Amino acid sequence: MKHLIYILTIGFLVFSCSSESDELLEDMTNPNSPIDNENISEKGYLEFTGSIQMTDGPTDLLIEGNHLYAVRDNKIFQFSLSNPAIPQKTNEFSLSNSNHKFGKLSTANGNIYSVGQEDGFVYEFNSQLNLINKYDLAFNTFKPTVLHKDDQGVFWLGGSNGSNGIIAQYKLMNGQLTLINYNLISETESNVESIIEQNGHIITSIANGKLLSFKKDNLQQVAHFTYQHEEGHEKWGHTIIKHNNKAYWANWGAGFATVDISNPTYFTMTELLSNSGFKAQYPHAEGTNVYDVAYNAEKNLLCVANGWSGVLLISPNSPGIVYDFIDPQYFQNRSIETKGNYIYTGNISGGMSGNMKGIKIFKIKS
Repeated sequence: MKHLIYILTIGFLVFSCSSESDELLEDMTNPNSPIDNENISEKGYLEFTGSIQMTDGPTDLLIEGNHLYAVRDNKIFQFSLSNPAIPQKTNEFSLSNSNHKFGKLSTANGNIYSVGQEDGFVYEFNSQLNLINKYDLAFNTFKPTVLHKDDQGVFWLGGSNGSNGIIAQYKLMNGQLTLINYNLISETESNVESIIEQNGHIITSIANGKLLSFKKDNLQQVAHFTYQHEEGHEKWGHTIIKHNNKAYWANWGAGFATVDISNPTYFTMTELLSNSGFKAQYPHAEGTNVYDVAYNAEKNLLCVANGWSGVLLISPNSPGIVYDFIDPQYFQNRSIETKGNYIYTGNISGGMSGNMKGIKIFKIKS
């Protein structure tokens, strides 16, 4: 039996100097009403419940406290999760130069951080997305992509000089970020896409589909890891997250890899969800196109943004098996975040109608 999803489209003006900042929100007026079967996942544990329509879909998402943050190009948006089924936009920050772009989002001590990829600044915001500080990295050739602030207050930044990847260490001194050390990665296509830390080491995912490990005390590279991808399903190292002593790695067409990082000087892959492995479980699936991964602590589930091929639920105890997946067509899930019963993805595809870009909302039903 077919049922209808009811969508309310609300026009509003976001508070930015740019006249191009008018955004539309579309939310379910009754998110508990029955919906079409095409909006239910393969095994019934996921339900597509609504959208926040935006001019361009977010390339990164972050949840901190009771807020969802989304970044695209020169803008960061904040949404309240007071009602997690219908996030409400509460603030926005824009770089004055519309040609400049923010990198990925991160959080430390309740504050929100991002990097200016062209201007070479670190931006620090409070939880309400009010700018606290803007730090000049003073590294002219460095185009930062991602930032990690550790428990000692040290900033670890990754990016490239346009040709080679760079991992850099900064410390806050006299109100300024001071460069302590950096490592210029000798490989090509080595832009640093994601950073975690483990037992005195910094571990990075780089664009050519490798994991690299560096000592924190001198940034000496001590380990690297890659694996053979299936023909036609290329590697592109995206997000890496840590849970216990395992790293869960989004590696685009080459799949979703689980790597034992208990010894950060020697990596071992313990599981691989490859393209053929995914299609063996769900023959009609398009395959692997893994961009991003987030861990849902309440559900003990890995939530995976699989690009054109939907959203995957995976247990960290059995990461080679897809617990469930949903694939609403025409979504290109580029980023993902999750909390409680909800998953949010950044969809960068306009779809057949051209108006599907934005944040997609899924409910975990069990």
